Amino acid sequence: MVSSLKRLPSVVCVAAIALVSLGAGTASADDEFHYGWGETRTQCIKVESTGLVYAHVTTSMWVHNRGIGSGWVTNFRLKARLIPTTSGLNISRNWRTSRFPVKSGLNQDSEYSHGMAVNTDVVKPEAEWKVQVKQIWDRKAPWKDIVREFFLTFDASHCKKGKTYTPPNQPPATPEINVPAIPGS
Repeated sequence: MVSSLKRLPSVVCVAAIALVSLGAGTASADDEFHYGWGETRTQCIKVESTGLVYAHVTTSMWVHNRGIGSGWVTNFRLKARLIPTTSGLNISRNWRTSRFPVKSGLNQDSEYSHGMAVNTDVVKPEAEWKVQVKQIWDRKAPWKDIVREFFLTFDASHCKKGKTYTPPNQPPATPEINVPAIPGS
């Protein structure tokens, strides 16, 4: 028993060296910055005028960009859509996206953290649904974007009352133009 206890520190030391060398052997451009996320939540919202529901998805994303030309993150994106859980003919649902920053990019050697939210399309509350979510840290080519994809539950029986739903990116209404008739035609 005593001899096995004497060997324990050397076994732990060998294991620690193996783990450190394993980590050093896999270093890549991805290790030049740190990124993460906060808790991601979904809430059911009921549109009073139609009785339809949609998911309101919230989260936070962060990054510490550092290094020159190391594939640092340029934007955060949060995407969400409702997916039916029943079998049968399921038409693919559109992704809805929120992006930060909207018109510019994140700089290198800086830290960023941002709360994000997105609303899905409206659906019938009678069906069973789940929320498909993607958190994306955009990077410039040739580096691949970092994508975290997962599903959240969606309970349409416990919805919060919401305002009238306006689909994102809806084109403005075209005003009616009355063109007078040309006499004699």
